[in-house]
Amino acid sequence: MIHIIGTCHKTQILTDLVKKKALGAAPLSKLKAFRTYLRDVAVSVRAVAIGEEMSADRIAAYGHNAASIAQLAAQELKLAHIFCEPSGDDRRQLGLRAGKERWWIM
Repeated sequence: MIHIIGTCHKTQILTDLVKKKALGAAPLSKLKAFRTYLRDVAVSVRAVAIGEEMSADRIAAYGHNAASIAQLAAQELKLAHIFCEPSGDDRRQLGLRAGKERWWIM
């Protein structure tokens, strides 16, 4: 069975900007609450993995020591973590465009 939990990207990614309470960053308390929620749900449904709509290169693009909240929760529970979004290179190989790439004609 698959359980889907939705959130916004600001809640999905922990960065130094969050820790420094930078303007526009989600409050650290919100990210901690989301991480706790993910862990609690994963335990209650006996999850074997946590997947998320994100890729490792998108996490890295955030800079500021960015880390995935879902990946951190999975590591704590010793569960598999899966980035379900293709990387930029994979998207290009598949002929898919996203973000600013949609506006460029290939």
